[in-house]
Amino acid sequence: MPAETHHAKDDALVAVSTGTVIWLVVGVVLLVLRERIPQGSQWWLATCAIAAISGVGGILYLRRRRRRTPAA
Repeated sequence: MPAETHHAKDDALVAVSTGTVIWLVVGVVLLVLRERIPQGSQWWLATCAIAAISGVGGILYLRRRRRRTPAA
């Protein structure tokens, strides 16, 4: 059973990392196409930045938790 728990922790890190990379890519695309974005939709750029920063925080937290959790 502990092996399954360990895989779930790895899956969480993969999921958070993947989501962070996706938000970063979308943010870069929005930066490149910034002039084509309608005036009322500029908030998407801030959303990408906040999501990417949150994702980096999540990655750091999950890596720290994995180091501190003893291997079963």
